[in-house]
Amino acid sequence: MRIISGKLKGRKLTPPKNLSLRPTTDRAKEGLFNILSHKRNLENLIILDLFCGTGNITCEFASRGVLEVQAVDSHFHCVQYIQSTLEKFQLTEQCKVFQEDVFVFLSRMPLKPYDLVFSDPPYDLSAEKLQYLIKTLLHKDWIKETGCLILEHSGRWKVPDVPFYTSYTKKYGGVHLSFFEKE
Repeated sequence: MRIISGKLKGRKLTPPKNLSLRPTTDRAKEGLFNILSHKRNLENLIILDLFCGTGNITCEFASRGVLEVQAVDSHFHCVQYIQSTLEKFQLTEQCKVFQEDVFVFLSRMPLKPYDLVFSDPPYDLSAEKLQYLIKTLLHKDWIKETGCLILEHSGRWKVPDVPFYTSYTKKYGGVHLSFFEKE
């Protein structure tokens, strides 16, 4: 894994092999950031990265100059790795990592609404939990009016229609990125 663009372009992320994760592929990450860079200026955005795993997306956002990234993952070793990576790349002022179950994190009121929420839940997460995740993020003040939810998922999951939101999906091999934005 590598950081594609920004002040950390070319830096490698080398998570321990014992982390059983499925990081976002470079191809999907390139597609994601191409879409985002054509739609919005990333500077001054506040980002929430759920199920952040290796911190791949967190570091990419930080490298591209966002104001702040908050990352959440429940696995101690993932959070430990991300924290050490943030220290190595000198991103600890810009990025905060929380070790907590995402659904517990979402059960509280948001500290502030986010400009963009990226969520990469396990591909085997139940459809009911995915529906709950989308509903909570889109209807509980987690995202600003002009904000966006981006959900990474497998092809077996069907994107639901959400009232008052437009959605579209981009496919990069086995990775699907669904974007939800206010109409």
